[in-house]
Amino acid sequence: MPIESTLAKARQAADLGDYGRAREVLSSSLPNYDYDPLLLAALADLALATGDRMDAGRWLLSFIDNPTDQQLESMKLFVDRHRRGGYRGLLSQLPNACRPRKIDESPAYLRGVLESLNAPRILQLDRATRAKGNSFEFVVVACGFGIAFLTLIVCFVVGFITTINWLLE
Repeated sequence: MPIESTLAKARQAADLGDYGRAREVLSSSLPNYDYDPLLLAALADLALATGDRMDAGRWLLSFIDNPTDQQLESMKLFVDRHRRGGYRGLLSQLPNACRPRKIDESPAYLRGVLESLNAPRILQLDRATRAKGNSFEFVVVACGFGIAFLTLIVCFVVGFITTINWLLE
């Protein structure tokens, strides 16, 4: 389905007053369209239309370079709410796919905020900004250590039994 038909479907739901359905259509389509700025803008517009300035600020911060006064107000509201956690706390509130990896990849307003929070040029994504759960690398390393530990125990037991048998002969 082309992005235009998704936007039209969401617009139709919003025109009928079903803002929840419009939001569902847009947000469920984000991964399919690789977090296209058109969808982010539509989500921000929908949030502004429903009075949810905090959510609008979240979406706007993800992509917009030159905000209008109303958009800037929403973005400031969002940033003020989440700046206590530093740049990592702020980034943790953005969708994973919208988080910049480098300050230079950020939209202008977000870049300014990150610089005011003394963020490094290459943004370090730690547990505060990663998805919950163990990473694949951690699981592989843990399994490797587990296998090594079991091998060590088996070798110790076999060596102990062999030594006892040798002494008893």
